[in-house]
Amino acid sequence: MRVLPSGIGVLCVAIALASSAVAQDDGDPTSLLPAGLDVTPVADLRLRSVIDASRDLTSQPEPAATFPLRGVVGIQASARERYSARFALGAAGALGDRGTEPALFVDEALVEARLPWGDSLTQVRIGRQAIEWLDGRLVSAETFADRPRRLDAIRLSVGLGALDFDSFVTALDSQQRLADLGLKAARSAGDYLGGAAATWRLGTQLTLDGHALGHIANAVASQDDPLIPGDERRPLRIATVGATVRLEPATVVQASSAFDLQVGEARGLEHQAYDVSSWLALIGPWPGRPTLQVGYDQASGAPHPSTNRSGGFDAPLSAIHTRFGAADLVRPSNAQDLWVAARAAVDPSWLALSVHRLALTSANDVWIDGAGQTRVAAASRDATLLGYELDIEGSLELTSSVTLELLYALFVPDGLARTEVGPRTAHRLLVGMSIAY
Repeated sequence: MRVLPSGIGVLCVAIALASSAVAQDDGDPTSLLPAGLDVTPVADLRLRSVIDASRDLTSQPEPAATFPLRGVVGIQASARERYSARFALGAAGALGDRGTEPALFVDEALVEARLPWGDSLTQVRIGRQAIEWLDGRLVSAETFADRPRRLDAIRLSVGLGALDFDSFVTALDSQQRLADLGLKAARSAGDYLGGAAATWRLGTQLTLDGHALGHIANAVASQDDPLIPGDERRPLRIATVGATVRLEPATVVQASSAFDLQVGEARGLEHQAYDVSSWLALIGPWPGRPTLQVGYDQASGAPHPSTNRSGGFDAPLSAIHTRFGAADLVRPSNAQDLWVAARAAVDPSWLALSVHRLALTSANDVWIDGAGQTRVAAASRDATLLGYELDIEGSLELTSSVTLELLYALFVPDGLARTEVGPRTAHRLLVGMSIAY
């Protein structure tokens, strides 16, 4: 695995730092750890029960049950409240599935230092890590997935009171991208992603941010390999710039609006795309903070083929589960979602009900789900509507370490989806438990 040597290297650095601190300790010689060094174990276990009925919308409803299981164990060390290191190994599999071996992976392997200037948010982090950037629309750790997303990255966060900066650069796993296509060809160079954001807090209620993101995917090395699709032999270079405005008083009314614009080159085509997201929330001043939200999300779709341009929004590391419905039937790259949600929370537990109207943005778009699988070919001029989704989600904290999760999603095809797959509905029921220490 490509990241394993770097993970071992980071672990060796962490051990060396700890050993140095031990050597310099003048305290009790019988102590196993020096004063000022705090070492704690890390453990996280998640078990789910998932029942899908007609999930693919192409067969008669025959519920299929799976029991995905994910576990992470590791160690974290910190010294002088300024330096820390973390190393954790993970495994993912499914109970009762004897045909698949559990996948082992390096979950985290990083070192971190808090810098002596700015406030406590100023830090640099190097190694394999989880990155939740801004609100997750562009870069997310995908904590809901059976195997969460981890990146080999360098991240610098700077806190200057009302103004914060957050930047990162990472090398993506291009081999995995080719594996998703069923290919094993090597690339001439890796794929890279880097971003920078500035967040300005005006008082306690208004927040502004501006951000920029660059994505480079180099061409594959085997230009003449007939097994590699032609578009995968061309580079992808896309720049994204955007801004977000959030109004978040404690009660009554909250609002947020975000806009992203993309330009560049995508597999030999001129790329122009956008993504917009807005919501308005009414919050009741009662126990449980009942909230009613209405929102709209849209990612630009494919232009007419005669324009010879690329218009699908590029969001390679977006948080799939948190936008366009919890059933992950739509990918946030060429669709639109008009939604209404009601939520009540008694921190840290909460319960939410939402209804989504899902449609393709353009008649030239293809229906692609959250996993990147094509479900239906391009829409006709009079049918871009996919259907409606009802989601019931909740989280109940039983103890400080044990959390119960609930998700029920119902998708009712309409418009294009009903024409292509018939009147079948898709159901998904998920009950899970997380144990973290």
